[in-house]
Order: sequence, then structure tokens, then C-alpha cells
Amino acid sequence: MRRRRSFALAPLSLALLSQAGAAPFVPGTEADPPTGELGAPPERAHEPLRGEGIQWVLAPWRSGGTLAVDLRALRLEDGRTTRQGLLLGDVDFASYIWQPWFVQLRFGAGFIAARASGDGLGPGSDNGTLTGRAAISVFPASRFPFELRADVSDSRHGGVALGGDFRSQRLSLMQRYRPEQGNSNFQLQVEQSRLDDGLSRDTLTLLNASALHQSGPHQVDIGLTHSDNQRSDTDEHTRLSVLSARHGYQPSTAMNIETLATWNELRLHANALESGSNVRQLSTFTTWRPATKLTGTPSAPLLAASLRGVDSRSLGDTNSRVQAINGTLGLSQELSQAWRMSLSAHANDLHSSTGAGGKSAGAQAAVNWAPLAARWGPWRYMPSAGFNLSGDRDSTGADRQLVGAQASHGLSRDITLGQGRMLGLSFSQSGAVLRESGVESLSRALAHSASLSWQSVDATGSQSFGGVSASDSRSHGLSRGHFQLVNLQLSQRTQITRFSNWAANLTVQASRNASSEVDVFTGERREIGNGWQRYTNGTLSYENQRAFGVPRLRGTVLLGVNSQPLERRALGDIDAPRERITASLEARLDHSIGQLETRLSARVARIDGKDVAALQARAQRRF
Repeated sequence: MRRRRSFALAPLSLALLSQAGAAPFVPGTEADPPTGELGAPPERAHEPLRGEGIQWVLAPWRSGGTLAVDLRALRLEDGRTTRQGLLLGDVDFASYIWQPWFVQLRFGAGFIAARASGDGLGPGSDNGTLTGRAAISVFPASRFPFELRADVSDSRHGGVALGGDFRSQRLSLMQRYRPEQGNSNFQLQVEQSRLDDGLSRDTLTLLNASALHQSGPHQVDIGLTHSDNQRSDTDEHTRLSVLSARHGYQPSTAMNIETLATWNELRLHANALESGSNVRQLSTFTTWRPATKLTGTPSAPLLAASLRGVDSRSLGDTNSRVQAINGTLGLSQELSQAWRMSLSAHANDLHSSTGAGGKSAGAQAAVNWAPLAARWGPWRYMPSAGFNLSGDRDSTGADRQLVGAQASHGLSRDITLGQGRMLGLSFSQSGAVLRESGVESLSRALAHSASLSWQSVDATGSQSFGGVSASDSRSHGLSRGHFQLVNLQLSQRTQITRFSNWAANLTVQASRNASSEVDVFTGERREIGNGWQRYTNGTLSYENQRAFGVPRLRGTVLLGVNSQPLERRALGDIDAPRERITASLEARLDHSIGQLETRLSARVARIDGKDVAALQARAQRRF
């Protein structure tokens, strides 16, 4: 009880910082006030306190800062140019109360004085701004650390923004708690970030809470995430909320029960229109493998059962609702190392506000054959085959039976090219046929795939990995389809010399999906296809710690491409910038002598579909 009372009074104790000379106080067998027992006899009115106690005094402040001069030139896609000269200064202070593990304090302040000129700005435009930051950490090394941070900054300080200068305001609160005994963890984090460029404001509020408790065979995990993003220029408002609760129960190695409840809500407001969705889901999944196995089988059968309920609603002008309940029961048994049999049954109940849906039930049986890979010289051959039979009946009394068969085989091998280098090849082919009751034509599918991969590691620490794969699948029957996919991945890090290295990570993917279907009204076949869809994401960097042979001169080249950047702030990423950069190339030189640092950089980028080029020179002195 004394621990709880002391923890609850911690924030109140912080409010007494002004009484820096107060007497120390440590709870003993009976908690004594800092100046002795109130109402005590005169002989005990000033009873000395035991122990060293908490001393509400500040340690000497540690300080540091920077002073920098910055020159920048910016050229936009339409030919407009701007030039800026900036004087930047920062000073930071750090201290603690009593001991470093008790309360830590950090404060900082800065200024930016700028003079800008260029198209639309006249001969010169002067402006300035102040920045600041503060942080307090209470019991940072304890079971219940608390942290509060506040920051007001300007994008011109780092020079990372090319689309436009903006001010950033950020407030963050974090509290963690772990009890003295038991496997439990609790965390609460609240943050707000605001980006303001003078014409528009982007505000993101984020809440994260989690709780984890484990006791014996039970494990409970609860999580809550809520993000709220508002933009004044486009009148866009996005709210995303996710609440989940999971309970795991494993009384023995033979049984496991997982229960999950989730609630997801997305609300969008744009162009005076409201839209969104609300999805609630409850599911449980159980597996049980008895301790005894059937005679002649390599293992005991595995029983699995699941029950799932979903309630989905669309929000906005077109309200609709779908409710569904699904239950399954299955049995899987290994007959031998190569043969496996499975039986399953399912039941569904679907209701929709549009009138669609109904009840259905069915069963399925399958037999699969997958032997161990066989050796054909240096190649590994992996065949497999399967046969399945299923039947369904819905609430209208309609029956549907399916009979299908599948087969596949593949070849793969590894080729050693030398010490630390290896090449991998693989080829596969698969086919399937399906007969559906009431359909005269037989559905057929055929797929081919091939892949090539390589990896190497040498004595200098250079590493490389790459892979290229291609697949093609075609289906024929009542409808036809053709899908193709090509994927390339490359990861490379090479130590060129003692002072220089380069690294690359690249993913390139292209896919094409074409299909055809029969129009039920005209009987004509319609072709559907959107051509090749391409996606690229990658980074390339080069670094030289002694550029042009000059000591302490570091040269860096950075290239980044992303053909489909996400709107990450709207999705709740509080560290993401508002700018969406699809391509960026930057080259810079950094030099340092003692506390003096200089930088010269040039950068071209494509931001929100527009090309921007920038040149920057900075000299900075640390103290």
C-alpha cells in the first residue's frame, strides 16, 4: 500500500520543485512528513529523518548548442526560383533532480533569421522565427517510466523540405507500467503533430494504448489505436480507429484456443462528402491433437474448429450493412510420410441490407500426396498431387458439387560458384481441372514459374543478394483468365576501399491481368484487361569517408525511387512528412574540423508530381 501511495503522489511531488531547499524525506516503517510528525510533542517536533532521502535539488546544468549560416537556392518545375540566406542558432540544457534515475529535464531554444528573394518575393523579404523544445522524464529506469515532450521546430533548420517551408508543433506523452510480479505490461502514448506552411495546416492526433497479461495457460492482449488527420487547404478529414482484444488459452501441448475480437472504423470527409466503413469481428479457433495416434499412421489426427462472426457497415451517403456467421470443423490425418487426408464441414449465414445472402452448408474431402524431394543428379525433384470432392446446399435448396484434381512438380538446384558465392535455380509447373455440377464445360488451369537467385559474401564484408522470378498462369472454361507477374529484387553492399562503400536495395515488379467472361444477357464474351501495372521501390547510396583524398571530407550520394508512395500521415504515421516524394537524387560533401562543420549539397526530386531542384551550403559551429 505504501508503494501505491508514493507512486500516486509522484506528480504532486514534482509541483514542489520550487522548494529546492526542503528537507529530505524517505518513508520508513511509518511514513513521516518532511519536517517531523505534525501534532507531536515538542521533544519530537523536529525528529531527524532516517537515510539520505530525496533531495529536491537540481544537478548542474549541462549545455550545448550550434550556430550556423545557411545559403539555399530552389528552382521549381515552372522555372520560378527562390534564394534564401539564413542564420540559425540553437542552445540545449540538460539536468536531473536528485539522481539521474529520478527525474531528468531537458530544455532547448533556437532562432532562425532569414532573408529570401526570388520570383514573386521582390528584392528581399526578411523574416524570423523562434523554436523550442522541452522534455521531462520521471523514473526513466523504473517499472513505470513517464515522459512528456514538446517541440516547436521549423523545416528550414534541417533543410529536408523541398515542397515548401513549414513550422512543426509536436506534443507527446508516454506512460508505461509493469507490475513488480507477474507477466504484464501496460503502455499509453498520446501524440499530436501539426504542420503549418502559412497557407494550410495539417494536424495529426495519435493515440496508442496496449495491455498484455499472461497467467498460467492464459494470455490476454488488448490494443487500441486511433488517428485523426485534418487538412485545412483541402478540407480533408480522416479518422482511423482500431480496437482489438485477443485471448489465448493453452492448457496443454495438445490443445490451443485463440479468440480474437476486433473493431475497425474508417471515416473520410472530402469535398463535402462523407464515407467510410465500420467492421466488427469476433472469431475463435481451436486445435486439438489427442495423445494417441491411429495404428499405422506416423502421427495422431489433428482436429480444428473455428467460429467467426462479422458485421460490416458502409458509412456515408450509401449506407449498407452485411452480417455473416461462419463455422467450420475439420480433421486432418497423416496416413504416411507422403499421404495426407482431410475432412471438413462448414456452415454459413449471410444477411445484407440489399437483400442478398442466405444460409448454406457443405462438406469437403481431400487427399494429397507430397513425397520427399528426390535427387536427380545435382537437381532436386519435388512432385505433388491432390484430389478433392465437395458439396454445398443453400437455403433455396440448390445443390452444388465440385470434383477437382491438381498436380505439380518442380526442379531446383544450387550451384556453388566459389567461396561465399552461390546461384540458385528453380522451375515449377502446376495444373488443375475442376468439374462443377450444372456446368457443361470443364474448367482447366495451367501455371508455370521460374526463378533465379544469387548470393555472395566475401572477406571484405561485401554482401549481395538478388533474385528474379517470373510466373504465368492461364485458366479456361466458362470464363478465361491470363495472369503474368515478373519480380526483381536486389540487395547489395560493397566495400570498395577502406574509406568507400556503396549499397543498394531495389524491388521492381510488373503484373498483367486479363480475363474474359460471358454476358448473361447477350451471351457474348467480354474481354477485360488493364495492361501492365508497374511498381518500383528502391534506394542506392554511395559513401566515401575521404572524398578526393581529403581527410575528414565525406562524400555521399543518395538515390531513392518509389512509384506508389502512400499517404502515410492520413494512415496515422506521425513521423511521415506531408510531401509525397516519388524520386530523389542528392549529392553532398561534409567536412569537419573540431567543432566546425560544413556541408555542400545538391538535390533534385519529384514531389507530388512536380520537379524541384535545390542547392544548399551550410557552415555550422558547435559549442
